[in-house]
Amino acid sequence: MSNQEKGERIILVDDDPVWSWIIEKELNKAGYENVVVYDDPRIALEEIKRGLRPALVISDFKMPVMNGLDMLREIETCHPKIEAIIVSTEPSLALREAHRFRVLDKTHDIGSRIVKIVKKGDYWQHQAEFVHGEMIGK
Repeated sequence: MSNQEKGERIILVDDDPVWSWIIEKELNKAGYENVVVYDDPRIALEEIKRGLRPALVISDFKMPVMNGLDMLREIETCHPKIEAIIVSTEPSLALREAHRFRVLDKTHDIGSRIVKIVKKGDYWQHQAEFVHGEMIGK
């Protein structure tokens, strides 16, 4: 998704309304206004299985009913090339399992960091990411 594709749908899944608001606000401010927010990953997953085709899914990792990685793996069964970003207050947990999705730590600037990634279209998890100044991953 680039600047030319700002009208494409972004799905944001987070059980914490404060983080959802922060991320959605920054995306809207950058011109990405087609953001659909879900607080339950099961509902987002059901909508996608029914045919909703987002350009990008941004999901919290740790949620009460289903973690974000499990949701994204389910989405991949019907939408194999889904682009996604996982956000978490504990990113090392999200990086323990092998997957291709970008993982970001939730800090005060999460919204602006997501906007930069969306503008570049850089959704792949890199070999090593820096979280709170420390390198994690392989």
